[in-house]
Amino acid sequence: MSFDAINELSTVQQSRRFEAFLDVMSLEELKDLADVTEVILKDSTNKEQCKKDMSLISKERMLLTLLLRDFQNRKKRSIPTFYESNSNELRHKTPLAQLHHLFEQSPALLFSLLTYHLWTVRGTGDLLALDKNIGPGKARQVLTEKGFEDTLCNLLYKGSKETNKYRIFSYSIVGENRFICLMYKQVNDTSIPDYNQGIRHQEVNTLMFELNSESGTVEIKTKVQFEGTAIKKYIEETFEGVLSAYKTEVFQEFNKTTFIESVLNGKTASGKPVNDFLVEKVVFRSSPIKNSPEITLQSKNMDVWPSVIDASDKGCVNIESIKDLASIAFKSSGVGRTIRSIVKDDGHVVFTMDDSLIEKETLESIKTKFFEKFGVPMFQEIANNKFSDGQADLLDYVMGQRDHNKHSQGDTKVLYETLIKKKFLKNITEVYAECTNSDCPHETKIDDPTVVLSECPICDSPLGVRDNISTQIGVSEVRAEVKRKLRVWCADESWIMLGDSNLTFGNNTLKLIKLERAIDQRPLQILITEHTLDGRLLSKLYKMMNPLIVVFVGQQEKFIGKYTSECIQAISFGKLYVQKDDDLKLFFDSIYSNLELRAKNYLASAANKSYQSLCGIHCPPDSLDKAKYTPGDLEDDGYALLKDMFPNSVKWGKQQSGKQLPEGVFSLSYVRGDKERYAFSFDFKLSYKNEGYPLEIGEQRKAVQYVNDLNDSDLIISYAKHRKLSGHIFISNCFNTAQVETTLKYFEAQIPSSVITKPIFITTDVLTHLHLKYRENFEEVELAKNYYMHWLFEALVNKSHYVTRDHVDTIFKKLLTKQYREIDVMDMTLLTDEVTKKDAI
Repeated sequence: MSFDAINELSTVQQSRRFEAFLDVMSLEELKDLADVTEVILKDSTNKEQCKKDMSLISKERMLLTLLLRDFQNRKKRSIPTFYESNSNELRHKTPLAQLHHLFEQSPALLFSLLTYHLWTVRGTGDLLALDKNIGPGKARQVLTEKGFEDTLCNLLYKGSKETNKYRIFSYSIVGENRFICLMYKQVNDTSIPDYNQGIRHQEVNTLMFELNSESGTVEIKTKVQFEGTAIKKYIEETFEGVLSAYKTEVFQEFNKTTFIESVLNGKTASGKPVNDFLVEKVVFRSSPIKNSPEITLQSKNMDVWPSVIDASDKGCVNIESIKDLASIAFKSSGVGRTIRSIVKDDGHVVFTMDDSLIEKETLESIKTKFFEKFGVPMFQEIANNKFSDGQADLLDYVMGQRDHNKHSQGDTKVLYETLIKKKFLKNITEVYAECTNSDCPHETKIDDPTVVLSECPICDSPLGVRDNISTQIGVSEVRAEVKRKLRVWCADESWIMLGDSNLTFGNNTLKLIKLERAIDQRPLQILITEHTLDGRLLSKLYKMMNPLIVVFVGQQEKFIGKYTSECIQAISFGKLYVQKDDDLKLFFDSIYSNLELRAKNYLASAANKSYQSLCGIHCPPDSLDKAKYTPGDLEDDGYALLKDMFPNSVKWGKQQSGKQLPEGVFSLSYVRGDKERYAFSFDFKLSYKNEGYPLEIGEQRKAVQYVNDLNDSDLIISYAKHRKLSGHIFISNCFNTAQVETTLKYFEAQIPSSVITKPIFITTDVLTHLHLKYRENFEEVELAKNYYMHWLFEALVNKSHYVTRDHVDTIFKKLLTKQYREIDVMDMTLLTDEVTKKDAI
C-alpha cells in the first residue's frame, strides 16, 4: 500500500489494520517492536497480552509502524544486511524493529536502504577493475557533491545525443568500502488523467553503479551501451585511472570425459545425486544431424536427461566442445531460470544467467549444484582448449590480433610463439615520426629509417621516433598448410588437385585452389582470405554456382557463419588446422556433402540474381560502366540462366587443358515418337557500343573451330541425333546486323553441307524473357516437358537464325492451353472448394 493511501485511512481504519498486522506477528517480533516503540509489556511471555499492550501505542507511532511495514515488503533479506552495516548499535533482531531503529537514526537511511535493496535484486552487471586506488573520500564525493553529479549527468546527457536528462536519485554507502549510486533517466514527460486532478508524469528508467574501494572494482548495471561508456569515462577521469574488464582466473581443472558424460549420459560430475536441481530443458548449439541444426530437448516439469540419453544413443546430439551446451532451463530452491553459455573471443566459455531477485544464499546453492552436476563453475571463464573446437577458437583469436602485446601470458603466449615459429604469424616493425609536443596530433610513417627528421609541419616542435610492432598473417605459409591438408584429403584419388586459378573482381585478383571429383569431374574451389567478403563479390561467387569453401584466416567462427549460404561454405583456418590428418577425409567429405544438398536451392537463387543483373543491362550499350559490368559478369549471369533451364549444362570458360573451347555446352532431349537428343554450344559477347558486338573474322574463325573440335567428340557423336552439334549460340546484349550476316556466310563456307550445325543469335533481352516465362510457368513446363522441349528446339533452329520474343511467346501460348499435358494431375483448387463447401453444409 502506498504512503498516501495509508495516510488517507481514518483513525479507526488505521487501528483495525494495525491490529490485523499484530495478529500475524510472532512473539519475538512483538517484543522487539515494543522495545523500539517504547511500549511497556506487562507479560512478555504471553502473546495475547503483548498484542493487547501494543494496541495502546500512540497514534503517531502506530502510523509510522504501518508505513514502515509497507516499506518492509519484498525487502526482508536486504534489511538485516544493511542494518548490520549501517546501524550505530545492533539493538534489534527483527526487520520491522530494525527499520524503526534506522528511521530514528536518520530517515535518509531508508533511501539508502532502498538503493541497496534495488542493487541486490538487480542482475549482475559489467564488472571492471581500476588500475588506481578508489579512495573512500572521493567515492563519497561522487555520490554526494553537486559538482561531481553535474559532470556525470552532463556526460550521460551528451551520450544520449541530448535526448534524455539524468540525475542522481539516491545512493547507499554500505560499511566503509561500498558506494552505490542509483540514477534516474527521464524518458517521458506527459500529463495523465487522475480521479481528482490531472497529474504530470515524468516517466523514468534507472541505472546503477557501485564503487568498491576495498577491491578496487567498479560494477555498472545498465542495458544501454552508451550509458555504461559514459559512466566508465567519468570514473576514469575522476580517479585518473584506466578501467578494464575484471578478469577472474580461467578455470582449467575439469575433466573432459566427465563433462561429456554429465551432459550426454545424465551422470553427475561429483558422482553423487544432486538434489533439488530439476533440468527440464537442454539446448545443443549443433548436432550430428545433416546440416548440424540446433537441437532443443524439453520435458515440462520432468527430468530431461532420459530424453538426452536416448537422443545421444541415436546419434542426434553430441558434445565436441563445452560451447555445444548452449543452455539449460532448471528449477531449484523455488527458482526457475535459464543458464546460457557465452563464448568469449579467445574460445573460453562462461555459463551465466539472470541472477536478479535471487537471494544470495539461493544463488550460491544453485552455483554449487551446477558445479556438482557438470564439474564446471558458473560466472567464471572456463578454458575450452581440451576440446578441438576450443583449440580452433583460440587459434583464430590469436591470429586475429595485430597487437603482439596481447599474447604475453597463458595459453595465448604458447600458441602465439608456436604460430610465429611456423611463420603463420610474422612481426613487422614500423617506424613513425611523431611530434614531441603532447598537444600536437602530428604523426607520419617513415619508410626510410635513414631519413633525417625535420621539425613538425604543424607546430614547429622537434619530431621524435616511435617503433610500432604489428603482427601480420603469413599468407603464403597459411596457404601452403591448407594445400597440404587438401593433398591428404586427395591421397585416395577420389579428388584431384588441379592448378590454381585467378578470379578478377574489380581491381583485385583472388587466387583459388581448384579441385575436381574423380568420379564425375565435379568442381570444388577453395578461397583463402584474411578479409571479410564484399557483398558484390559474394553475389558474383553465388552466380558462378561453383561449390566453394572459403577459409577465413584470423576470423572467429561465430562471425563467419553468415557467409555459409548457397554454394559457399565458410570455415575458419583454426577449424581446419586442428583437424588431424586421419580425420580430414570425413571433414571435407561432410562439407562437400552439405554443399551438394544445397545445389538445387543455390542454382535457383543464382539464376534469380543473374536475371536481375541481366535486366540491368537492357540499356544502350555505350551507357554500360565497364568497371561495374564486365564480359565475365555476362558469362556468369548468362550461364546461370541456361543452367537453370537446362540442368545438363557445362561451363568451361576460355581454356580447358590448353585447348580452345567455347563458353560451354548444353543438351536437350525429348520424346516425339523416337527419342530426340540435341546439343548446343554457346558463347557470350558483351558489347559496349550501340552498333553491336564486333563479330569480326577472328571471332568467326574461333567459333567455327569450336564447332569442328566438338563435332569430333565421341560423346557428341554418340549422343546427338545427327551426330553433331545442332547449333552454336551467340548471346549478346547487342548484335551488329551486318556482321551477323557475314558470320552466317562464313559458317556456310567453312562447315561442310553435310554438317547441320547452325550459328544462332539470342539477345540478353530474349534470354531473360525466356527465363521469366519459364519460371512463371514452371509447373506447366513439367507437365508437358516433351512438347516444351520440342518447341524450344524448333525456335533455336528456325530459319532466321535469330531467336525472338515472338518465338518465346508462341511456345508459352500453346503451353498454357493445357491440352498438351502429358501427366494427369488432380485439380487441387476444385478439391479444396469441394471439401470446404461440404464442411460448411
